[in-house]
Amino acid sequence: MAFNTFQKLSILAVIVSLLLSHNLYEVSAATGGRMGGSSFSEESPPSSNRYDDHHYYDHHHDHHRYHHHHHHHSQPGLSTNADQETSSTPAAVSYLIITIFAGVASAMVYSSAVQSRMSVLQVQVGLSAKARSVQKELTEIASTTDTSTSKGWNFILQETISSLLHHPHCYLHGYSSVTHHWSIGGAEQQFQRLSKEERLKFDVETLINVNNNKVQRVIVSNGDDTNKDRIVVTVLVAAKGVQKLPAINTTDNVKEALQSLADISSSKIKGVEVLWSPQDENDSLSVEELLENYPQLKRI
Repeated sequence: MAFNTFQKLSILAVIVSLLLSHNLYEVSAATGGRMGGSSFSEESPPSSNRYDDHHYYDHHHDHHRYHHHHHHHSQPGLSTNADQETSSTPAAVSYLIITIFAGVASAMVYSSAVQSRMSVLQVQVGLSAKARSVQKELTEIASTTDTSTSKGWNFILQETISSLLHHPHCYLHGYSSVTHHWSIGGAEQQFQRLSKEERLKFDVETLINVNNNKVQRVIVSNGDDTNKDRIVVTVLVAAKGVQKLPAINTTDNVKEALQSLADISSSKIKGVEVLWSPQDENDSLSVEELLENYPQLKRI
């Protein structure tokens, strides 16, 4: 009887030890939150009749050549030079029309290509732990927003920027980047690459709401915030057109960069993601952790 009791207590002690070690790992890990969504479906290019028009001009030109050739044989009294000059006139006109049309068509194609260019923008802000309310607000946004539509992504973008703009006194670090792409596919790859890079900096993603795919993990904090007083928020946007961002060297630059994202028309946005760490409002990063995981951040 005593042996059975001892055996049960030993098993219980092993289980408790495993649970404690598991929790200690999780609470000491860098947590992260992620929300947003994207849709990079290719739009059908506008139809073009440039080849049909080209053929039309060719046929039109052949008709004139045939007509003048027949006219030459029906009136042998006319001079050969006069006939050649007459037949060359519609040929020159047709060539001019074709040249003009080709130039206009090329300009239209180039203009359309420029307008269809895509931009992928990234703004990162490192804040002091005094801005813990930002973590709370982002968690609330992620927990309540429908991210199955672009309307939800835009809401996330605008609310995140609004939250950050309310804490300029807490800006300590900043970074911005923008890349331009000729194809939607290229922009999608860059957008996903940046998102993956940021996610790899988290040990645990404790809150996810992306394209309405939701995951939430509960982590118990150990309350050890010694020398931890940093929060990082990353905003990613993929949008149509050639968008621009200012380089970040000052607090005002951070405001300008955030406002630039807010000013992008919702009709041009193809994707939005907001990632922040730590996700838990009771946790923060140490300066060493920030510098190790976010070396591109510049002190401002």
